[in-house]
Amino acid sequence: MSCVYCILAGLADLAASATNPENHAIYREMVDLEIVSSFSFQSDRWLADVAPHLLSVQQLTGLREAKHRARLREQVEAKVPAHLLYKKGWPTIRPTKAEAVLLSEVRRAVSEIMQFQGMQYTEPEEISARYAELIAINEQRHGSMIDAVKIVPLQQSLWNIT
Repeated sequence: MSCVYCILAGLADLAASATNPENHAIYREMVDLEIVSSFSFQSDRWLADVAPHLLSVQQLTGLREAKHRARLREQVEAKVPAHLLYKKGWPTIRPTKAEAVLLSEVRRAVSEIMQFQGMQYTEPEEISARYAELIAINEQRHGSMIDAVKIVPLQQSLWNIT
């Protein structure tokens, strides 16, 4: 199954896979994953765009909505400064109070866009504490301290909060 629509495949290979009727059911199933998640199959390509003629009207409608949610989510997530993004799955710096407020706003907006119920860590204090907890866990995993320089908050003027 994973080789039929490989995430490393080029457009020509994906299109060739879609021409085989034996692959149509898995194609539709994988497109449904794109629709539900609002994440494209590849970073620059929606699998649904490879063979939209194989999709139902309901899937095509869902795809339009998923792409819209994806654009909204990406716009909101772009507000997060690079230094607060996780590296290899872990935070590297604890956010300042203002940064925690921003992360709170982003998390709430993403939760609304994605229609998540009961999202955790939406309050600035919870977010700050969670970052601290994850940093400590990661330090324990590696048996070393994160460089003290990385823990010092960056100046507020280095990024825009708007």
